Amino acid sequence: MNGFVQRMNQGIVYRTVEPIQSAIDQWLASHWWVNFLVHHPLVLLGVVLLIIFLVSGALRAISRTSESLWILVLKLPFRLLSWLGIRSFVWWRKSQRNETGDRLQELLTRLETLREEQDAILAEVKTLVQDKPQNQSLAKRLRNVPKLPGVPAQTQPGQPGANPTPGVLLPPEHSSSCS
Repeated sequence: MNGFVQRMNQGIVYRTVEPIQSAIDQWLASHWWVNFLVHHPLVLLGVVLLIIFLVSGALRAISRTSESLWILVLKLPFRLLSWLGIRSFVWWRKSQRNETGDRLQELLTRLETLREEQDAILAEVKTLVQDKPQNQSLAKRLRNVPKLPGVPAQTQPGQPGANPTPGVLLPPEHSSSCS
């Protein structure tokens, strides 16, 4: 009885597998490149990696295009307003100019303070040097101390070269030979 059951099982398996096997063999015969890839796994691996990289690049290109499209859509109202000649944020530009003017005034005031401090220190050093005769070499060096650039020398109001507005520095005057 064992032989009969075994032959029946083999017959059932053969009748079930044979049509599937013949269909696969026919398909592989008509698609020779699939058969080649099945028998050469390294080439198959290379083709799979190539396909992965190509799909990845295509997805990246689609995402960049989508991103640039969204940026264009978001910038479009502003470009339309500028095309129509409407200047937005005028108040912001004015406040920016005021900040620049305030900063310039602050720097000029600081320069004036530094000049006054330099003059006070130089006057104190001169009195100390003049009191002692052994400091003659220091007195010579003191005459060569440079003034702050761009800062006019102290003058009394009403004198030529006097600053008409105290606290605001004027640019140095150019000689007529420079013109």
